[in-house]
Amino acid sequence: MFYSLILLYSEAKQRDYTPQETLRSRFTYILWFIFFFDGLGIQFISALYKTYGETFIYDDYFLAMVGALAALFSAVGRIIWGILADRYSVRTSFILSSGMMCIFTLTFNVTNFVGKELYLVYVCLLFISLSATFVLLPTAVAKTFGTEHYGVNFGIVFTATIMTSPMSAVLTSNLQRRIGWDGMFLWSQHFPS
Repeated sequence: MFYSLILLYSEAKQRDYTPQETLRSRFTYILWFIFFFDGLGIQFISALYKTYGETFIYDDYFLAMVGALAALFSAVGRIIWGILADRYSVRTSFILSSGMMCIFTLTFNVTNFVGKELYLVYVCLLFISLSATFVLLPTAVAKTFGTEHYGVNFGIVFTATIMTSPMSAVLTSNLQRRIGWDGMFLWSQHFPS
């Protein structure tokens, strides 16, 4: 989607942009929308993975363990995505993480039929894939706009979360009742793509 355009541009080091110049750049808004849509997918998984698990797993201790492991995998995933971005490129890493997120979100409903072990694996893989945004997006901002005003420039892009959190809450609470879990997974897998 937007990834190819912005990440091809950001692979080559540009000059340092002031916040005012950043606000005038079309790439700011492309990155903002990338963060917005990724953020919706992240909010969906982070907020509802346990609720979905409770529909077929009746072991709260196991679900708590899944949450703890998911946090660990998210932390490790950030290191992995950083290594991949440094070794290959931000663009390649974004494409890989988006593909993973789409595949695992779209097929997450199979865990209901296979069991809690596969659910654990899926949640951990989802958290690895969603952790990429928190490494790759800041890197894309730095490569696109430079590092001199990085804090403010990244803050501008990060304002996308102002919209993602409340929008995700409203959408997921209303849509889940109407389209069910299968519909939710189908719907949400479009965000990171």
